[in-house]
Amino acid sequence: MIGDTKFETPKAALAVGMLMVGVTLLFVQRFAGTVMAELATAVVGDDDTWRYRGLSVLWVLGGLLGALGAAMRFRLEVWRSSLSWGLRSCSMAAVLAVMAENWTGLLIAGFATGASAGWLLTVLTTGMRASVGTLRLGVVVGAGLALSIGLGEAAVLAAGWFGDPVKGGGVVVALVVAASSVAAPFLTPQEPSMAMEPEYHGRGLLTRWLVLTAIVIAIAAVGHGSEAPARWWWLAMAVGPVLGGCLDAGQHRWPLVAAVALVGLALSGLLGSTLTSGTTLLAGALLTVCAIYFAARGGRVWVAAGTVALVVFLGPYAAEMLAG
Repeated sequence: MIGDTKFETPKAALAVGMLMVGVTLLFVQRFAGTVMAELATAVVGDDDTWRYRGLSVLWVLGGLLGALGAAMRFRLEVWRSSLSWGLRSCSMAAVLAVMAENWTGLLIAGFATGASAGWLLTVLTTGMRASVGTLRLGVVVGAGLALSIGLGEAAVLAAGWFGDPVKGGGVVVALVVAASSVAAPFLTPQEPSMAMEPEYHGRGLLTRWLVLTAIVIAIAAVGHGSEAPARWWWLAMAVGPVLGGCLDAGQHRWPLVAAVALVGLALSGLLGSTLTSGTTLLAGALLTVCAIYFAARGGRVWVAAGTVALVVFLGPYAAEMLAG
């Protein structure tokens, strides 16, 4: 396919790439998306809406600054070191959140969580083309999503060892993310190239960004994916690698069409609560794999930073504001 890398990727690099995607999504989706909300509820309850708005603002601001800083400082020759330190900073942000005893401490942790997540996502996606290549990139990303779901379920089970299931979950995620940082040096850059396809500049890039942002806003508006029964999570795990294989085969549009169709079903009101939660979860899985694949396949740091900013931070925040 036009724009593919030519080198043969070592199997160890494919495995480590999958691990990096998995632990990054574990931190962004499980910790920042679920554990932080539970920690906030434990500190102030669920009645002070304005406090949660403040936490969201700091999370988004931190994420945008983290993505911007990563884009400005990115250099492929120090990519592995940046990736390792990005993972460690995420782990430290998680520990800071777990240790917060009041709302001020949690606000600081929220900003740190967003900044470290924005940095890590931008650095990871920009360097994957040069180290993992494009021939199996989709499978690596899809398998990474499946791994993140598995690690998230394992974290829930292991959280009980620490007495407090909420803070215990945060500690487990912090330990897993920190431990994975030692594997980053195995991702040796092979071919420092960038994709030249139309979707990475001009009107093509704008169109792709608008579509991804619209889907994430719609998913956030439905907002029931995390409540889906266990069988839907297992289905999402199975869908990830299959979807990645489709992307590797050049099918870049149909996964987005499927995500739009699933979100449309969830928004239609024709489904029961269980099916709505399940279709929202699957749409989120499709969107996640497509967004990371798009950012990583380009090998362009500003495309990666823009995708992270829109899909992870600005899109969900816009949905929150629209919902009132």
